Amino acid sequence: MPELAPVMEEFARVLRPHGHLVIADSRMDYPIVEALPDGSYGYMRHYERATSEYLTAALPLGFGVRHCEELRSPHRDPHDVPPAVRVLPEHPSDIWTLRDWYPAAAWAACGGNPILIFWDFELAN
Repeated sequence: MPELAPVMEEFARVLRPHGHLVIADSRMDYPIVEALPDGSYGYMRHYERATSEYLTAALPLGFGVRHCEELRSPHRDPHDVPPAVRVLPEHPSDIWTLRDWYPAAAWAACGGNPILIFWDFELAN
């Protein structure tokens, strides 16, 4: 969703008092690949949100934070990453195949960074 506030307002409207809203959001900044009917690839629009955006949208509506957790990708030594085992195409077909071209670089770029954030909000009375 391009705007977080209207979505949170709708959740606040439809939830019962003390109802829970659980959100999982990607923290990665690459586009999500979507297969198109003709076999080609397109990219779904992705909105990367700061943690503060959720708090700014949720707290004034009466949501409290019961739990928040960010999962991180494992931090690995790029030299410990095994080479790709499949045959690589001459040109990558989409962004997901790029990591197979040079896995050590992919691990070095994302190792230890947040990849998902989970929220458990509770609506007040």
